[in-house]
Amino acid sequence: MGQIPVRLFLAGVFLIGLMGSNSSATSADPPIGKVCVYRNGKMTLEGRQVTIDEMRKGLSALKRKNGVVWYFREAGEQEPHPNGALVVQAIIENKLPVSMSNKKDFSTVVLPDGTIRPR
Repeated sequence: MGQIPVRLFLAGVFLIGLMGSNSSATSADPPIGKVCVYRNGKMTLEGRQVTIDEMRKGLSALKRKNGVVWYFREAGEQEPHPNGALVVQAIIENKLPVSMSNKKDFSTVVLPDGTIRPR
């Protein structure tokens, strides 16, 4: 799999969020799957290092619970590691809504216009 340009990658992640945004609101907050992808290709789900197969299984389980993904990618201004594309593909396949953060602790939200606000 070739490199995905950063703008295309970000556009894909924003579209994922839009795809999942038409579910009806409930009084309970949906479960959150915290996903990190690092510049060296390491991936974590809920703080635990995982393989791509484990990531896919975890995201599938999150989908069954009508969850959302909080997504952080290290060095977000650079081209993503190929594992980043695999994770985004798994998110798309599960049609999960995504909230992007530029902080590893997910304390911020990157909005579609590129501005950042506290979570």
